[in-house]
Amino acid sequence: MLASRELEALFKSRFSGYTPIQKKAIPHILSGSDVLITAPTGTGKTEAAFLPFLDMMCGSGAPPAPIALLYITPLRSLNRDMVSRLRGWAEALGFRVAVRHGDTSQKERAFQSKHPAHIFITTPETLQIMLGVESFRSHLRNLKYVIVDELHELVSGKRGAQLSLGITRLRSIVGFQTVAISATLKDYKKASSFVLRGGSIVVRDTESPPPEISIVMAEGRNEREKLDFMCRRIMAVMSNDKVLVFANTRYMAELVGSRLIADGLNVAVHHGSLSREEREEVEAWFKKGRIKGLVCTSSLELGIDVGDVSLVVQLGSPKQVIKALQRIGRAGHALGKPSRGIIICHNRFDYNEAQAISARAGMFDIEDDTFIYPALDVLAHSIAGELLVLREMSVKALHRITIQNQIYSGIGEEEILEVVSEMHRNNVVFYNGVSVRSTGKTREYYFTRASTIPSSAKHTLVCGGRTIGTLDERFVLSLAEGDVFIMRGTPWLVLSIEDGKVIVEQSRSYVLAIPEWEGEQIPVRREIAEMVGGRIDLGVR
Repeated sequence: MLASRELEALFKSRFSGYTPIQKKAIPHILSGSDVLITAPTGTGKTEAAFLPFLDMMCGSGAPPAPIALLYITPLRSLNRDMVSRLRGWAEALGFRVAVRHGDTSQKERAFQSKHPAHIFITTPETLQIMLGVESFRSHLRNLKYVIVDELHELVSGKRGAQLSLGITRLRSIVGFQTVAISATLKDYKKASSFVLRGGSIVVRDTESPPPEISIVMAEGRNEREKLDFMCRRIMAVMSNDKVLVFANTRYMAELVGSRLIADGLNVAVHHGSLSREEREEVEAWFKKGRIKGLVCTSSLELGIDVGDVSLVVQLGSPKQVIKALQRIGRAGHALGKPSRGIIICHNRFDYNEAQAISARAGMFDIEDDTFIYPALDVLAHSIAGELLVLREMSVKALHRITIQNQIYSGIGEEEILEVVSEMHRNNVVFYNGVSVRSTGKTREYYFTRASTIPSSAKHTLVCGGRTIGTLDERFVLSLAEGDVFIMRGTPWLVLSIEDGKVIVEQSRSYVLAIPEWEGEQIPVRREIAEMVGGRIDLGVR
């Protein structure tokens, strides 16, 4: 299927053959089309997108120039996972791979600016930075291929609008072919319009069986007894299976994880408030079989490679069909075989909600996609980025660039003028009634607002010079020296609180508190709520 004999031989040395989604997608990509690939976890979507581009890079005759391929993912942790995954292919063929995101050291950034790799793995936010730095823009003129991974994670928020405008700005520099990857999308046409050119092709998996989901009710007269039931059930299944345990909140992950660890079970806790080093360490332990289970949140919902998982346990209703498919899809990656999952519910309402979600998951009937666009604050940021490079533009020129973007194509020149006027009032740009110019504040505005993710005050948790993770300021305000609390499933004794740091040492006490973090609750979509409310017959009483 691949033209490069070396790449084809490398593929055959690793896999017995092409998966159905690869057989469908690769010919379209090799033909030069923009393609959206949508298929469940573990079906080979990454290779379906990456290998044909790598094949074309091999067949170009001369070695490709720096930054020939850009691989964009929504998470830094997914970036790091992709580096090791893609290097195995690329470096065997003589191509260098680099990762660039917020955790990249200053030394590495300086090296990348002078010696950029052929393949760059990055995030939507770092793409904005690259577009605002002239040295990188010059290298981006070599770009031939772009892959956008986990598209469903981006299109539902402002990050998707920001990435879409970034792709449009990239296309004003150079033409390139794009492939997007997703496990769960419903409105393929709208989702494609964020990053793909008009006339793109959608390639769908229609052969994967639905997941096998068991739903049980936690037994007990109170919350403590129900927690005991959950932990006993997890211990029972972990005796035979390698298990991911998903919780909807970091609080619940810490509560259950600490209890399992205290009971001597060989598990670890994983969530986004733990440091990168802590997360990478437990991911490696799980992959190598040093631990039997990971109690996690959405931090492991996407395609981070933690090796084979035979079973997923979901604590409480997953709240959304998409969440159920993504999480339970992490188990049992054997082609043609269903993923297996157990949902342990807290109460009857939770049980009914899980039944509704399970019924729809069995038909792959996911919720309607939510699109937030056109976001005018995101547009203002994009305008600032263009002015950083071009210095001065007319409102008409800004409008022409904006409407080249499919999701902003309905924006009128009057709305561009309103955005520019607001930026002028805040000294971000200068508008003289004819043209718009950058000011001394444009650079600061652009680079300090590269992320659309809301931020909150954080304190760093430190033990013996090692960073364990971060705590919300609200929780830290409740702490005092001598208090004990749980993080990473481990009890910590507070030694001091100083300069944005909480200095701790491990404690033997289990009389403790568990941190709570902001913005954790997963919303339930209306169609699920209606099913639970009985407006749609579930056949469940």
